[in-house]
Amino acid sequence: MTKDINKTDNSLSLKTEHNLMLPKKEDMPNEFIEIKNICKVYQDGFMAVKKINLNIKKGEFVTILGPSGCGKTTILKMIGGFELPTSGKILVNKIDIKDLPIQRRPTATVFQDYALFPNMNVEKNIAYGLSEIRVPLENVSPHYEKQSQKYFNDCVKKTKSKIKEIEKKQESYAREIKKLEKRINDSVYLSEVNKMSEAEYEAKIDTILQEYSNKYNKNLLSSIPFKIKVIEFINNTLSFFRIYKNFDYHYNANDELIVKYLKYEKAYRVNLIIKNNINTLNFKANDLDYWNSYWQNYPYQEKEWFEKKNLTRKMNKAEIKSEVDNIIQIIGLEGKNKKMASDLSGGMQQRVALARALVIKPDILLLDEPLSALDAKVRVQMQQELKNLHKKFGITFILVTHDQEEALTLSDKIVVMSQGNIQQVGTPNEIYDTPANNWVANFIGQANILDAIYLKNNKVKLFDKVLKVDKRYNNFEDNEEVNVMIRPEDFDVVNKNKGKIKVTILETIYKGQMWKLVCDFEGTIIVVEAINNIKQEQEIYLTWDDEDMHVMKKVDTTNFESDEASELSVLTKAILKKKMKEIKNKKKNKKGKSNEKANI
Repeated sequence: MTKDINKTDNSLSLKTEHNLMLPKKEDMPNEFIEIKNICKVYQDGFMAVKKINLNIKKGEFVTILGPSGCGKTTILKMIGGFELPTSGKILVNKIDIKDLPIQRRPTATVFQDYALFPNMNVEKNIAYGLSEIRVPLENVSPHYEKQSQKYFNDCVKKTKSKIKEIEKKQESYAREIKKLEKRINDSVYLSEVNKMSEAEYEAKIDTILQEYSNKYNKNLLSSIPFKIKVIEFINNTLSFFRIYKNFDYHYNANDELIVKYLKYEKAYRVNLIIKNNINTLNFKANDLDYWNSYWQNYPYQEKEWFEKKNLTRKMNKAEIKSEVDNIIQIIGLEGKNKKMASDLSGGMQQRVALARALVIKPDILLLDEPLSALDAKVRVQMQQELKNLHKKFGITFILVTHDQEEALTLSDKIVVMSQGNIQQVGTPNEIYDTPANNWVANFIGQANILDAIYLKNNKVKLFDKVLKVDKRYNNFEDNEEVNVMIRPEDFDVVNKNKGKIKVTILETIYKGQMWKLVCDFEGTIIVVEAINNIKQEQEIYLTWDDEDMHVMKKVDTTNFESDEASELSVLTKAILKKKMKEIKNKKKNKKGKSNEKANI
C-alpha cells in the first residue's frame, strides 16, 4: 500500500467533492478494478456471492451476465456501496474502497427503475449531482499548493505507520487462529466432533447410550459418579447460556462406553469454545481490515478536505447550466429540458438517468439492467447509444443483465455467473465459441451438446465417426468421455453423398431470416438453422466443419441452477420424444403395409 501511495500523482485532479481521488491515466495500473475474494452472506445464511475474483481494466465495457438470483446485482451493489461485502476487497487503483460511503466512491449508478425525481424537470434531475461538484479556484497562491502537498506527505507517513501496526496485529491473530485449528486437528475426538453437524453429534451420543443400555440393561447416565454429573451439569449449563468456559476433571472409568461418552461430551463443549475463539479472532481481523481500508484512503480524504477548504469552490449556476446543456446535447434530449420526468417515455427517462450519472464525470458507470423495462425496438436503439457513449467518454462501464444478446453486442468482456460463482470470463467471441462448460454453452445462445469419445492425436469419435478437432484440445486423456458442442448455425443441409449424418425433421419454426429445424438422430435431438423450410418427418443429411466443434469436459450439470428457459426445454424435449415415437410407428406401419402388398 505504501508503495502505491508514493507512486500516486497528487495534482489537483479531483473534480467532485464526493469522489475518491485517482491518479492520472498514465499512472494507472493495468488492472483498474480488482475484486478479491469477495463474499456476501446474508443474515439468513444465504450466500449470494461465493469468494469471487475479478479484474477490470480502465475503460473496459464489462457485462456481468447470468440468470435471476445468480449474484450479479449484488456484486454491482457492493462496487457502488449499496451493499457491504461480508469479506474480501474491492480495489480501485490498488486502494480498497469497500468501506467507503457511496458519495466518496468514483462511481455513478443507473438503476433499473431509473430512480428519477418525479417533482423535478429533466434539467433539474440532471443538475442534481452537480450541486456538490467542486472546481479549482482561479489565481491560487503557490503557498497553498505547497502546503497541500506537505500536508499530504505527512498523512502518507502517518498512514504507513498505522498500516504497519495493523499488519502486525493481523499476523498475530492469524497465528492464534492457526494454533486453535491445530489443537482441533491434533485431537481425534475434537477433529471428529468439529466435522459433525448437530444432528450427527446427537445421533452419535444416542448410539453410545443405546449400546450401553443393550449391554448392561441400565442407563449409562445413572452409572456416572455424582461428582462428575455435577461438573457435567455445570458445563452443559454454561454451554447452553453461551458462556464459553469448561471445568475440567479426571475420571478413570473401567467401562469403555462411559469413557467414550464423556470424551465426546467434553470434545463437543471444547469445540464450541474453540470455534467461538476463532470467530472472535476473525471478527477482530475483519475489523482491522476495515481500518486498513480507512488508512489507505486517509491521505486522499485529508488532502481533499484541505483542497476543498483552500483551493476549490462549488460550481456556479452558469457552469452548472453549461454542463447540463452539454450533456443534454450529447445524450439527445434537446427540447426536453423543461419536461417533467413522468411525462417522458421509457426510452427518454433512461436517457435522463444516463445523463444524470455521466454529468458528474465518474470513473466507473454502473448499469443495473437499465434496458430491461424497454420494448424490443427501443432497447436495440439504446444499446447502440450505450456503445457510443462508452466510446465518447472512455470510462469503465459495468453492466448487469440476463440478456445474452445484449451482453454479446455491448461488451469488451463478459463475466458469466451462476449460483454466486463465476463460470467464465472472456470476450464475447470466447464466451460464444469456446464456452468453459455445458452450462455456459447452453446459457449463451443455443447449443447442441453431444456425447463423444476423445482419441489421441486431436481426434474425437462422434456419431460413430472419427473426426479431427483443433490442436488446442490437447488436455484430454485417450478414450476419455467428453462433450462436443456444435451451434445450430454451424450445420449445413447437404446432399446424401456430402452428408455426415442423416436426421429426421421433428419440427420447423420460422425465425424471420432463418428456419429453425428440430431434428432426430437416433434418439438425439439436434437443432439446426437453415435458409429453406423443410417439411416435418422428412429425412435430410447434415455436415459441419471440423473447426466448428468445441470439445469440453463431461461434467455433471445437476448442481447448476435451472431457469425458466431450461425448464421449458425439458418440457419441449418430452414433446419431441413423443413425436419421435409417432414417426417411428408411422414408418413401421408403412413398411408393414408394403410387405403385405408384396406378399399378395
